[in-house]
Amino acid sequence: MSIISLASYRRARPARPTKACGPALADIMDALHRNGGALHRSEVARQVAEWRGYRARQDIIAIEEELDHAFRDYLATADTRTQPPLLFQPFGPRSYRWALTDAGRALLSDRHVSRRRTR
Repeated sequence: MSIISLASYRRARPARPTKACGPALADIMDALHRNGGALHRSEVARQVAEWRGYRARQDIIAIEEELDHAFRDYLATADTRTQPPLLFQPFGPRSYRWALTDAGRALLSDRHVSRRRTR
């Protein structure tokens, strides 16, 4: 039986950008990928709410705030990361339109887009 050192195992594994970004950012990227790479944040929130099984307006608003917080946190730290950014705002920082960068599209390009099931 072999014994594996956790620290050396973690160093040997390649970094995965979507794992490091969290589930909210992964949902944003998934929604953008399924809609051609760019979408208004309210539409992203509506789709994520549908995937999570929420229909009430206040739930959709709460999800929109959660996703907006995750998106803004990601953009604030994107410059300090070694990987190129995966997301950006194509119409500037005051815009509510979100989009995948070329690196984000390349990361998701090998994924097959299937219909996501709701609860």
